[in-house]
Amino acid sequence: MEELQIEKLEDVILNLKLISKIKQNDKMIVVNKVIQVDHRLFQPLFRWYTSDNRSETFNFITLIINKGIENLSSEKKEDVIYSKDFIKKELLNCLEGLENLGATYKNDILISSKIDLLKDKIKKICNFENKNKNEYSNNSKKKGND
Repeated sequence: MEELQIEKLEDVILNLKLISKIKQNDKMIVVNKVIQVDHRLFQPLFRWYTSDNRSETFNFITLIINKGIENLSSEKKEDVIYSKDFIKKELLNCLEGLENLGATYKNDILISSKIDLLKDKIKKICNFENKNKNEYSNNSKKKGND
């Protein structure tokens, strides 16, 4: 698989939405920088022939989630359409898809462990963002009462 670069936030959001919809036993592929369920006839044969594999697909999923986190954590001006709260919601929605992917690959210890790491990363960054927002709100209220 060639090195994929995802630059547009809209592409990241699209793929986050698709990750959140992964069901148990879905085999995923990446086509034109978009993750999809592999519904090809003779799926095992085509996966072998086109060198589609879980490691490459999971690397793409990791790239997408890291790009989402990067956009959430960045100091640059917030996107007009996709706010940080919206990105956070999409990241949290990915947890269900990752859970299903984990069930699909429960016998692959490496992929399963990587999925656990991604889920932990999402939970921590979203919780961290919530804590910072709550602390800011509480500090603003205290300053207003002074």
